[in-house]
Parts: sequence; C-alpha cells; structure tokens
Amino acid sequence: MSITNTELRKIKAPYTGKPELADTNGLTVRITKKAIITFNFRFQWFGKPQRMSIGRYPEIKLSEAREQVIKLRMAIFDGNDPRYLGEVYTEQSLFDNIAQEYLSLRVDKDLSPNHKRFINPHNNKYIKPIGTINVETFSYQQWISYFGKINHDTSPANAGVF
Repeated sequence: MSITNTELRKIKAPYTGKPELADTNGLTVRITKKAIITFNFRFQWFGKPQRMSIGRYPEIKLSEAREQVIKLRMAIFDGNDPRYLGEVYTEQSLFDNIAQEYLSLRVDKDLSPNHKRFINPHNNKYIKPIGTINVETFSYQQWISYFGKINHDTSPANAGVF
C-alpha cells in the first residue's frame, strides 16, 4: 500500500509504529523513535539486496522521492549501479571501453583465429551486459561476484581471461 503525505505529516515523537513502511517501486520510509523520517530505495544488485538513502522528509517531499526512485530504477535497467548515478566519469572508465581496448591489444595481436572465435561469444555474454558500468565505482565484492558468475557458468580459466 502506498504511503501518503498525510501519514508522514502525522508522525510525531516518540514514534512507536513500524520502523519501516513500504511504498512502491522499492521506495521505503524508515522512521526512528525520534520521528526522523528517511526515504530509502531498496533494490537488487548482482542478486544481492541493497539499500540506499534518498534523503529526509520534509526536506525531500514524497513526490520528489518517488521521482528519484524512477531515475534510480532506470539506472539499474541500463546496467548502472544507482548508488553512483550522479558521479561524473569519463568514457575511459566504462567497462566495455576498457575491455574492448584490452581485446584489441591482446586478442587481435596474440591469439590465433580459432581462439578469437572462442572469445567473441564470451565477450557478448559477459562484457556487453555490464559494459556501461563505471569500473572506478564497482566495488571489490561486485567484481568477485562478477568473476564468480563466469567461473560458475564456464570454468576458472575463463574467469581469469576476462
């Protein structure tokens, strides 16, 4: 059930209700005993539940929080970690660009035609889907999860190639 502005305005200290209320599309509201209301966005990133703070009420209105959630969900849909949505980055820090540069330097020069044919399907399956990720903001745990998926799907040798 959706949260309303009226509900939020009625919250007073000392608050004894539920510590978290759910809205829609992953928007939640956390409420402390001192009636501090914080908007949060809950989402899945590489199969693991995540939560990020959007801001406090009334500095951020409920309608603004909902608009922000739509932008954050679009970032996830585009393959970007929403926690780093506002950060500025260069094209050189995108995973796809780095991978393509590596492949052009290593694959085109050093590998035989048979090995080149082996690399392309893996490139399409493992690099392209997360190509828009800014590698500077990708956490250690996310890299471990990423290479673990390749290891699980193929082999440890393939995980080491990419």
